Amino acid sequence: MLTIKQQLIEKGVDHHKIFVTGIPIHPLLQQSKTIKNLSNEKLNILVSGGSLGIGPIMQLTKKLNPNKTNYYILCGKNETLYCKIKQLKVPNLIPLPYINSRQEMDELYQQSHGILTKPGGVTISEGLYKKIPIFIFNTLPGQEEVNLEYLKSEGLVFKIIDQRSDDSIDDQILSGLYSSHKMTIYHSRLNEYHKRISEDIPTTLNHMMKLYH
Repeated sequence: MLTIKQQLIEKGVDHHKIFVTGIPIHPLLQQSKTIKNLSNEKLNILVSGGSLGIGPIMQLTKKLNPNKTNYYILCGKNETLYCKIKQLKVPNLIPLPYINSRQEMDELYQQSHGILTKPGGVTISEGLYKKIPIFIFNTLPGQEEVNLEYLKSEGLVFKIIDQRSDDSIDDQILSGLYSSHKMTIYHSRLNEYHKRISEDIPTTLNHMMKLYH
């Protein structure tokens, strides 16, 4: 699968004029989380999907086993979704309203053992910077499918197998997180990915200004 950089080069763009930076992320959220050994306590999984709407997220909550794991669900500005999850009164399904504080978001990432999300933009980018294992559970046709294929080919995400699988979503997440072999390979691929990312965006822009003026 061709990356955007490769596609641009094929169209005749000078590779010296292409800088791979990823989506701009606040410096606070670029700091990798401290990797800790998994203990016998419940894992914390961050679920990002407020933009998916009520239907897909509520369907997802029916397939999760909160007895095994704490699920913190980012509802964004979707107040209806927040209220519906709250009404379930399941202690380990914790809905979170819109978070405006970067510090609070950083603390949430720090306590998370994994991220359950769709292959969109910002959450994926922040998760990659934080080096938190990412599990994909929902993909929309079009760009998200392209994103998923790239992320899978680079070994940067784990795809949750269709619900018809014998393994529950929880089991698939746990089998990934508790496998030292899978995690070693995953973090190796993450490190390779970060080596390919250009220096921070302001430095890159400054370099470009000097180069072409």
